[in-house]
Amino acid sequence: MSPIVLFDKSFLHSLSVDEAAVFDVLFMSNITPLFFIETLADLRKKMSDGRTPEQVVGNLALKTPKMHSYPNMLHTSVAVAELTGHPIDMRGVPVVAGGRAVRSGGKDGIIFDHPPEMQALHRWEDREFLEVERDFAADWRTTVQNAPRGVEKLLGPDGKTLRLSSLQAVADTVDELLDSPATWVPLRACMEMFGLRLKQRDQLKDRWLRAGRPRLRDYAPYSAHVLRVEMIFHLGVATGQLHDDRPSNRVDLAYLHYLPFCGVFVSGDKLHRRLAPVFLKADQRFVWAHDLKADLTRLVAHYADHPEIGTEGLFRVARYPPRDGDYLVTQLYDGLRPGWRKHADAAPIQLPPEKHTELVQQMNAMKSAPEIARGAMAIPPARGVRDADHVTYERRVPLKWGRWQFMPADLKADC
Repeated sequence: MSPIVLFDKSFLHSLSVDEAAVFDVLFMSNITPLFFIETLADLRKKMSDGRTPEQVVGNLALKTPKMHSYPNMLHTSVAVAELTGHPIDMRGVPVVAGGRAVRSGGKDGIIFDHPPEMQALHRWEDREFLEVERDFAADWRTTVQNAPRGVEKLLGPDGKTLRLSSLQAVADTVDELLDSPATWVPLRACMEMFGLRLKQRDQLKDRWLRAGRPRLRDYAPYSAHVLRVEMIFHLGVATGQLHDDRPSNRVDLAYLHYLPFCGVFVSGDKLHRRLAPVFLKADQRFVWAHDLKADLTRLVAHYADHPEIGTEGLFRVARYPPRDGDYLVTQLYDGLRPGWRKHADAAPIQLPPEKHTELVQQMNAMKSAPEIARGAMAIPPARGVRDADHVTYERRVPLKWGRWQFMPADLKADC
């Protein structure tokens, strides 16, 4: 598996179409709702370069990863699901909604139909926009901007009077508050931050009490992460370690809520560059957007010298980064996927025609099977796709993309 990347809109905006295609081949992408919020917000802006807002958004949609992209659920929805008893996988993979549980041939499978977010991107490429999409983006933005309510109550007046000499001291102070034993104040702050109704709050508090009043980090680790991000930012501003001088900071900050669902965070935002290291684990990396952009420019020149792309397609030829050279992408693979060189040097698996036909038949049967209740599946709810016999994720991928023959030339459209 290639490294999973979380990126902000500014990074994608900086890429050429050719660079975007190479990026999509070499990385898996976690596309957050914030990307859609920021992209749709451009429809309301006045452009100074002579282009219309529709042209700007359409061009951005053209560069959005398509082959290896996974739209992540809104972070508040993920956190509320966790608080109501659904474990959240925090091993660096996106949290994707919409899977259909099916059974065919005595085996369980999960089918992810073409996500509505990706369907929207394809429309945007053709300059087609739905008013409902603009409304969704406005609702998401409101949710993001409501975050400080619970945080301010949790920190109290001390937030403005504490004398902290560094951002690390801010983080340590927040961690002491979150690690306080047997208090429900962090849980209450989460419920206020996520805008839960009073009845829901009472139910969640009762559930927490029945669990033995555990620390929030132990009880709901993802919710604790979201709260920690908000608290460190709020206390950092209050103590002068951070500056909240941009209206867009609320959306920028919210990207950090998705760090548990990636291996690499790419951004050209100074706030991200300052804050991300506070939250990243040892097996995660922050990459400055300018550096990765420059590396992708070099990779475009590298793959332009591969004439076999014209028949095999970029998707096959660039399955792995170059083995030699000082490419940043290669260094990321070495650090995050240490076994990739062995797989890259191995010959691709060639299925016999009859096995290929059998596999396609199984996939089609699974896709057309009627949906069943998740409770009727033999898959443990906490593991989901990891224990399914089949997982299918539907995509719409271009045969050609920019200068590249993206998919094999003999591949038929709509197959």
